[in-house]
Amino acid sequence: MKKIILTFVTLLVVSCSNAQKSPIFYKKLDLFCFSLHKDLAKLDTETLVNPKFYKNKDINKKCKAFIEQNKDEIKEYQNYILGLFSDNVIPLDFERYEKQKNHKKLYEIYELEVIQSPFYELLIINPLGLIDFLFMKSVQMNEEEMSRFMMTSRLGGVLFYTKKINENQWEIFTNSYHFICKYKYDITRKQPISSMEIWKRKNTLGNKENHNG
Repeated sequence: MKKIILTFVTLLVVSCSNAQKSPIFYKKLDLFCFSLHKDLAKLDTETLVNPKFYKNKDINKKCKAFIEQNKDEIKEYQNYILGLFSDNVIPLDFERYEKQKNHKKLYEIYELEVIQSPFYELLIINPLGLIDFLFMKSVQMNEEEMSRFMMTSRLGGVLFYTKKINENQWEIFTNSYHFICKYKYDITRKQPISSMEIWKRKNTLGNKENHNG
């Protein structure tokens, strides 16, 4: 449950944050997200931290209406966000990493009930929120590894690099030091991520590393 709660908190911060601003839409998105406080204030703590929280009918109804009214702007916003990282140079030293084969597959994640909710669709308006959600749902870590990863990635940050394939498609690379991930993103798809690959850094997370890299 902690993993689910942390994932949703991260998504809400990423998606409804004006840290990456498109010229117009971010203001509308910020104001809409802020307006949800009135609905959230009506819920007790037990409801808020429950994994079924995404089923809240009032919030879902508002999220669905907002998304429907702003479909074109959302696509422009997503292209804008991804374009911010197209000039980045990030380390992709794959020789230090091992490709992961036992992580949860995309089709398994897309079958989760939460994926069908407008609340989820609001949270993933920002592509960075979506890849964070998918990564946290797919990667295999024990409790110690998860705790270490959450702390080090929040303090050390994550690097992003994007490459535009055509008008609607992107490749996204992320390096959180412990993991390198590669995603294919298409803004025209209901589920924009069509593929995901994960590499895990060798001799990391559970123990302190014994190298100078």
